[in-house]
Amino acid sequence: IAECDAQIHKTYPFNGKVPEQISGRGGTNMNPLIELLNKGKYTSLITLTDGYIGEKTVSTTKPTLMVVCSGGENIETLKGWGNVIKIQR
Repeated sequence: IAECDAQIHKTYPFNGKVPEQISGRGGTNMNPLIELLNKGKYTSLITLTDGYIGEKTVSTTKPTLMVVCSGGENIETLKGWGNVIKIQR
């Protein structure tokens, strides 16, 4: 798990439980996550987001999936970031 808004606040392994507290919120920039993915430690990226993620400046060839909340950004504006799905109410 990587907690990120405009920067990555912390990373840790997923232990099967939802964290009690998270760092950050708002002002999202996905590029630091893509840079972390590109470093080679990770093989893919799943992002839970509202879709307001800033301008893309970093690319990757690794699989990515963005899950956008039902009240979030239109997924058409997220093309080029990888696979995108939007949760329906």
